[in-house]
Amino acid sequence: MYRINFFFAFILLVTSCSDGNLEAEKLKLEKEKLKLEQEKLNLEKNKGAEPAKEDGKSTQVDQQASSGNNGKINGNNVLVRSEHSIQGNRKAVLTNGQLVKIVDEYRPEGNDNEAILRSATPFYNDYSGNLVFTLNKGKAVMIESYEGNQYKISYEDDKTGKTGYAKISSGQLEFISGDVWYHITTSSGIDGWVFGKFIQKL
Repeated sequence: MYRINFFFAFILLVTSCSDGNLEAEKLKLEKEKLKLEQEKLNLEKNKGAEPAKEDGKSTQVDQQASSGNNGKINGNNVLVRSEHSIQGNRKAVLTNGQLVKIVDEYRPEGNDNEAILRSATPFYNDYSGNLVFTLNKGKAVMIESYEGNQYKISYEDDKTGKTGYAKISSGQLEFISGDVWYHITTSSGIDGWVFGKFIQKL
């Protein structure tokens, strides 16, 4: 009787050890798999990183954005803003073809009052007053109100501090609600948000 019980106890001990070894091996394989996935993600993130400068100048901005994508400005006098909205403070102006690093992106909601001009438009000191300035196609403007197909818009010139108003049809506006904005940095230290239409990913 004791011999039989000892035999079954021995078999149980061997089985439990085998199960424990299998669990340990399984855990080890899972850890290796996770490690490989992490390495793969890191490689993909660093794929677009630029090499460090060799002129001894600070590359802090580029290093901060090393996990981002490269981009190129696609437009003339493109504004960099403090936030992802045309109401954000204007921090800098970028030139056509200038290279940037894209570090983040955002699609704002509730910005139905923002749009871009499809054609050159004159602005007045009132909706039908004296001419203040004319804006070229591609400028971002604020929608003040609309009635039917007519939109009242405004634009504040940061250089002169003057605000102009215009009344145009919906066909003259490109509505940008929900469109992407990119958080960018440059090698010269510029940091801010640019409307996605004016950036070409490389």
